[in-house]
Amino acid sequence: MKYHDSIHEAEQIMARTIEQLNQWGLPVNPINYAVGYEYSKQNTPKLSKCINDQLLISSSLNGFFMESLYKSHVLEQSKFRFDIISDLHKLLSTTQKNSQQSSHSADKLISDFDTSIPQLLSQDKAEVIQAVEALEAATQAFKKQQEQLNKQLQIAQRVNQKLNDELTIAKQSVDLDPVTGLFNKEAIIRHINAWLKQDSQPVMIAILVKVNDFEKFSQEYGLLLSDVILNKVANKVASYVDESGLSSRISFDEFLLFVPKISIDTANEISKKISLGVEKLRFVSAKSKVTLPQITIDYAIDNISLSESLSVITTHLRNKLP
Repeated sequence: MKYHDSIHEAEQIMARTIEQLNQWGLPVNPINYAVGYEYSKQNTPKLSKCINDQLLISSSLNGFFMESLYKSHVLEQSKFRFDIISDLHKLLSTTQKNSQQSSHSADKLISDFDTSIPQLLSQDKAEVIQAVEALEAATQAFKKQQEQLNKQLQIAQRVNQKLNDELTIAKQSVDLDPVTGLFNKEAIIRHINAWLKQDSQPVMIAILVKVNDFEKFSQEYGLLLSDVILNKVANKVASYVDESGLSSRISFDEFLLFVPKISIDTANEISKKISLGVEKLRFVSAKSKVTLPQITIDYAIDNISLSESLSVITTHLRNKLP
């Protein structure tokens, strides 16, 4: 992302940004400021639309929402992409070079065999000895080249493994919510699209879990402690969903679960267990040793069609919350 604002323009945008953050009830920290600056410039339509859509629901925004926008629309991944592409180019170049060397070595060995076979059939003992020596030399040379090739291939395999590890880590950073370790909205959308490719009209149970009064809890005890609490709650929520289902964090205080092949009654039982499990959690402040307020949840359940957009699904479930 490139900025070409003059000092005067930047000062005007800065003033609008700070005023905007105050209206949204957000502190002026680096992430909030970066998102607010982009919104004030109106150069990123998708970011502006996300904010405007959220403001239709609530007049204030929260840190989770701003961090999601920052990762999705502001933070550039160009350096990572450049490094990966550069490493892949080196790997492919090395593999191509090794392949060419192997092909050349094999061609030379075949050529030496073709040349030596008539001499091996000769009645002249000197020619036979010369042919045998030539074949032995060619074989040794081929063997040496293959050993060198194997070493180069082992190096290429290590580089390939390193790239795979980096890509796995990068994919996790893109797909997972950093606080809870659950899937984020973007990952859920990709999973839904994958399901739609297998079945044009897939239907399954969706469970929306909302942590009660968590905005108030966060304001009173701070974001750091709130993140710790939310992580514990998320682990409890996700523990009731097996590998066939998906658990995600879709907003500051909401989780969305997709559970295939179960009935509404079973989903109700799962939701009740989640609620009881969360209520049993006890939290004590490490600093003050004071017992923190009990955390409770509300939930909504329904059979939903994945052909609907994620926003439609979540809005429908929110309307069913108690």
